Amino acid sequence: MDSNNGEEIRRFREAILHCVEKGDREGAEACLSKLEENGDAYLEHYDIDSLRAFIITFNTMLLVASQRAGVDGNSTDALSTLFNDETVASTTVDELRQCMKAIIPAYCDLVDAHLREKQLKNDSHSPVIRRVLKYIDKNLDDEELKRETICDELNINSDYLTHAFQKQTGMTVTEYIQAERLKYAAELLLSSDKNIGDIGSDCGYYDQNYFSRLFKKYYGKTPREYRNSRGV
Repeated sequence: MDSNNGEEIRRFREAILHCVEKGDREGAEACLSKLEENGDAYLEHYDIDSLRAFIITFNTMLLVASQRAGVDGNSTDALSTLFNDETVASTTVDELRQCMKAIIPAYCDLVDAHLREKQLKNDSHSPVIRRVLKYIDKNLDDEELKRETICDELNINSDYLTHAFQKQTGMTVTEYIQAERLKYAAELLLSSDKNIGDIGSDCGYYDQNYFSRLFKKYYGKTPREYRNSRGV
């Protein structure tokens, strides 16, 4: 594959990932169609084993993009496993092409459904809870992030926050913070080459053993196992 083809594939791949992160199925499929208009150059330069490896790697990139959009790890893992299995089971280039064409809209639909659900929830949140959610999102790396510090920083009554937050989100403040930290950790494990200790610190967990135990409880795998299972 010459450098021009490689650069073209990279540009379209990044454009597709951007569309997936927004849940833009139409835009992602348009990018793929434009790539295919160039004589299927992005496929013709691969033998079947290389094409299979390419699709599996791209599947991981799509998983990361969907998690970056906020889709929970269980949903992305299930979809990723489904397409990995289909890719491995494919025995012809045509079957792999069909898999490639199916994988992109599937992730777009998953992200779109999540974003629609999130918007509905946000619309139902009071201005106070929206402020709290925004604050949590910006301070996940703070080891002291908890209900008490949030109340102090935002000047919110602690009892009010306890009841209003659970009523509007279905989770306690502590449960929500933990879930968001672990989702962010899963994203970093797949999208970066940072060591696991640094990833834990980026997510507010400065005790690596504690971080690993929590991550395994949430995802069923240790951080290292989770990263290795995706070939990162």
